[in-house]
Amino acid sequence: TADGASLEIVRAWGYGSEVVRPWQQFPMALVAPVTDAVRNHTAVMLHNAAAWDASYPHLQTVRQSSPHAAWAALPLLLGERVLGGLALSFDSPQAFIPDDVALMQTFAQQCAQSLERARLYEAEQTARQAAEQAQQQQAWLVETSRALNDSLDLRTLNATLGRLVVSALADYYVLYLVDGEGGLYPSAWLHHNAEQEATLQTVLQRLVGQKDAMPVLKQVLHSKAPLFIADIATALAETPSSVDRALIEAMAVCQLIVVPLLVRDEVCGILSFGATGQARFDAGQFVLVIAFAAQYAQALENARLYQQSLEAISMRDDFLSIAAHELKTPLAALNGNAALVLRRAMRENMLSERDQRGLQTVIDQGERLNRMINQLLDIGRLQQSGIALNRAPVDVGALVRRITDELQPTLSRHTLEMALPDDPLLVMGDELRLEQVVQNLCQNAVKYNPQGGPVWVTLARHEQQVVISVRDTGIGIPTDAVPHIFQRFYRAPNTEAFNISGMGVGLYVVREIVTLHGGDVQVATSEGQGSTFTITLPLLG
Repeated sequence: TADGASLEIVRAWGYGSEVVRPWQQFPMALVAPVTDAVRNHTAVMLHNAAAWDASYPHLQTVRQSSPHAAWAALPLLLGERVLGGLALSFDSPQAFIPDDVALMQTFAQQCAQSLERARLYEAEQTARQAAEQAQQQQAWLVETSRALNDSLDLRTLNATLGRLVVSALADYYVLYLVDGEGGLYPSAWLHHNAEQEATLQTVLQRLVGQKDAMPVLKQVLHSKAPLFIADIATALAETPSSVDRALIEAMAVCQLIVVPLLVRDEVCGILSFGATGQARFDAGQFVLVIAFAAQYAQALENARLYQQSLEAISMRDDFLSIAAHELKTPLAALNGNAALVLRRAMRENMLSERDQRGLQTVIDQGERLNRMINQLLDIGRLQQSGIALNRAPVDVGALVRRITDELQPTLSRHTLEMALPDDPLLVMGDELRLEQVVQNLCQNAVKYNPQGGPVWVTLARHEQQVVISVRDTGIGIPTDAVPHIFQRFYRAPNTEAFNISGMGVGLYVVREIVTLHGGDVQVATSEGQGSTFTITLPLLG
């Protein structure tokens, strides 16, 4: 036997069952022919009954019950290691000449070698099966990780959970989540059999709210440790209240694995897996389920955080939209009255030139504030239902020329250099929104080049597209910031060093408007060397 304390008959031939049965297993400490041979690594030869009685008088009764007249016992040796023993019985007394003994010893050695080869082969097969199972389990975990990372929606996660677990891992599963009072409620479940799933749902609904229901879940909830009940029948017999009898009996459950979903050492839920009909769980699958539960707990936490972020963004957008609408009314009155006072002052020469410049600054900053408010409103529209486009044929060349002509007089340290084709380049789009795009890019080129200098605005045709480029020689964008510049409210970190103000929404709005027109926007930049923003739009026709 494995502990070396006993000998066990693994094969008997030519003996009656009444002889074999009492000796099916006996201690190695017993003084007998085969135990002596195994213990001493030496063959024991008993020529006749007299030799037996002389060596083993305490086993005389055993010998008398045997129909045999001579015996031999040989150790099965593999080098210095003994694997077992070989006992031979003969119907008549034997001389056991040296050739007979040598033949039996050779045979015993062959037996030992064959047994060792068989053992090694079996061990190799077991190891191979274990390796294949481990590889399959690892592949399954990789698949589950990929599938769980594909979505941040709880309903989609639960559907993915059912697809991955049922049949592949268990006959059914139930996901319990922790409620606001620290209790548990079933959030999702699935059974591979549709009829049984209806039964499962009925039982779960009946258990909810019952004070003494689901003791296994409460045990796992408080201990934070996974539980494997390999034999439900035994568990019920030993401690009848240890499992949910109603669920177990209704679903004919024979095995149960219950695993806590831990996030930062706190239980956010519990996964319960059941095997029905016949056992299918083992220690390896228990470990696999624990690893899967860790993955699923993280996926649940990611989904929860994502949902919270969406709610926070929605609240922020609602606030911005309301604030922007409320600001437009007083701002319109402020700008209108300031412009009226300026015109009257210029007409009646009632203010000094310095005061007129101050009043013009008020008007300019009011217009700037109005543009910022419009950007906030655009963000709200984009998040809710998108910006509605009033599409019509637009000559992009004429639009760019008009914008640059209007912008140039307002600039003191910058010049707009244009390169426009003579022929019209038409797109189907919203002229006001496209004007907003070009204005944003030109104003950004001026703002992020505080030292002044030229800004190049070029327009060209490339195949079936219109290409608009706005290039400056300003502060540029750090490499690690480039992937984020079209995100809402993002500002490159180097803007603070130059005290350049802004909300980080202009480029976001630009990209969204261009995308709605079926186009694309790209940037080529180098920190300290300037930036080039390039827009492509599909040509009309």
